[in-house]
Amino acid sequence: LNFETQPKQLLRRFADVICKCYKKLESYNELMTSLNSLFVGSDGAPEVVIKKKAFGLYNLEILAEYHIEKSELLLQQFPSALLQDPNSEIKVASLKAISAILTSIDEEDIVFQYKSSMGNILDVVIEVLKSDETQGQEAMESLIELTSLHGEIWEDHVDKLVFVVSQIMQNRDFEDATRQSAIEMVNTVAETNPAMLRKQSSHLKEKLFPAYAYMMTEIANADDLEAWHADEDISE
Repeated sequence: LNFETQPKQLLRRFADVICKCYKKLESYNELMTSLNSLFVGSDGAPEVVIKKKAFGLYNLEILAEYHIEKSELLLQQFPSALLQDPNSEIKVASLKAISAILTSIDEEDIVFQYKSSMGNILDVVIEVLKSDETQGQEAMESLIELTSLHGEIWEDHVDKLVFVVSQIMQNRDFEDATRQSAIEMVNTVAETNPAMLRKQSSHLKEKLFPAYAYMMTEIANADDLEAWHADEDISE
């Protein structure tokens, strides 16, 4: 591996191969030791350090899929501090890794140990969306998958979740796909744990329902009169 010269896409392919090899060995303590050194290492230029951390986190994401029976160990090894990394790419890679790990664990008692951290994870999504919408959308999509399996993980922060998705839904500066991801996230909670959402009736009335109404009544091309008139002509 050469983190200075090899592109990220090639490094990801290497990660896929490495994880497949350790899957066959059914032992990956040596790999985890190597990954941990990437998470804490600071040798090299800033872009090289970012590559190393992203590579390590991608390995964790893949291992969560390949080593379902070892996911509890992955959770113990997960470098939580990287969720607060100043680089948005590392934040998202960390979020995707922890989401994959939690998604792969069947024992809800273990997964729900992360309930108290979901508020901080939402903060990561908000921060990343402000700096890189594409990365932020990827972060939301990984949380949607986690929510579909373990919706109750939001129990301690469902009010914050409702507030955040409502704000995203009403923000016309975001792409439609990003706003739709916000809708899907709260809809997934409603499907997996409706009772939990019903307890937030005041937040639903004050935040979420107005956000739905706003999107339903939103006029396409409202800021572009020429495009709006063109649409009107077509409809006639």
